[in-house]
Amino acid sequence: MKAKRFLSLLLALAMSFSMAVPASAATLYNNPTVYNQSSSIFKSDRFTSTPGNGQYIKVWYANRSDHKATVYLYRIDQADPVATKEIAANTHKDVAIWYDFPDTKPVTFYVKIVEQGGNPIKGYLSVAQKPCEGL
Repeated sequence: MKAKRFLSLLLALAMSFSMAVPASAATLYNNPTVYNQSSSIFKSDRFTSTPGNGQYIKVWYANRSDHKATVYLYRIDQADPVATKEIAANTHKDVAIWYDFPDTKPVTFYVKIVEQGGNPIKGYLSVAQKPCEGL
C-alpha cells in the first residue's frame, strides 16, 4: 500500500514539474509604470529583436486608467503600425497583441499607446520575443 502511495506522489510531482518548465521568451522592453499625466500619448524606447529567439513579438499592456487605450506596435522601417489593439479601461485581461515576423535578421520596434479622449496614460507595458504563440 505504501508503494502505491509513494508511486502516486512521485507521478503527481513529476507532472507538476513538467508544467513548470519555463517558456523561452526574451523580454525586449518592460515598463511597470507607464504614466504620462501631461499627455494622452506614450511612446516607448526602441527595442530590437534577436535573430533565432522566435518569430513572435508579444505586446502586453494592462490599462490602469478609466478610459480605453489603443496600443500600436511599429517597426521603425515602416510608417504604419504592424499590430494594433484597443484595450478596455481598468483591465489586465485579453491585453496582448501578437506580431508574426521572420526572425532571420534584427528588427527594431517601438510601442505607442494612445488614451481615448485626451486622458492621461496609466498602465503596465511589457514586450517579449517568443518562438511560439502558445508559449
